[in-house]
Formats: sequence, C-alpha cells, structure tokens
Amino acid sequence: AQRKKAPARYIFEYKVSIKNESKKTIKTVDWDYVFQDATSGDVMGVHEFTSEQRIGPGKTRDLKIQIRKPPAQIVSVTSLEKDERNRFKEQVIVRRIEFADGSYWQHP
Repeated sequence: AQRKKAPARYIFEYKVSIKNESKKTIKTVDWDYVFQDATSGDVMGVHEFTSEQRIGPGKTRDLKIQIRKPPAQIVSVTSLEKDERNRFKEQVIVRRIEFADGSYWQHP
C-alpha cells in the first residue's frame, strides 16, 4: 500500500531590517507586523514580536520570525479575487527598543 503524502504545513516568515543609529548596543526589539486591506485600508491583522538580537552602534541586522499563524483571520470580500500576496499593505512598527545598558526607547 502506498502512503499518501500529507499536505505541507504553511509557514509564514516575517522580517524587518533594523539599523542601530544610536551610540548604544541594542539588546531587544519589540515590533509589530501590521496588515491592512489593500482596498479599504482597514487593519486586518497584527502580529506582535519580540526579538532578542544584539545590534551594535552603526550596525544593521535582519530580524526574522517564522510562525504558522496567517497574516489575518479575516478576509475582505472585495479582495477575494486578487492575488493573495497583493491583498494586504504591510507595515512594520517598532514599538520598543531595549539597550544593553538597561535604558530603552518607546514608540510615542
């Protein structure tokens, strides 16, 4: 008997490139990945991430997170006919940066 292959699991990768323009070393970055409906502008989903990544002054690092949760749980009827990737406008908002010395910057 031949065994059928199970369908592959979807994995979604979220990525942002952070450049440290301060004179302090970054220890942790809290960032949100926001999805808006491309047609209406309505927020369709938000993923909140915390990345522990040391980033020295003047250095740039890519922060990546892989999860199974899709971009949004709600789908706009007007976007059903569109290419899946083009349904959303994507935006990253850096919420908080903690520095190695214990100080931090917070999004207003």
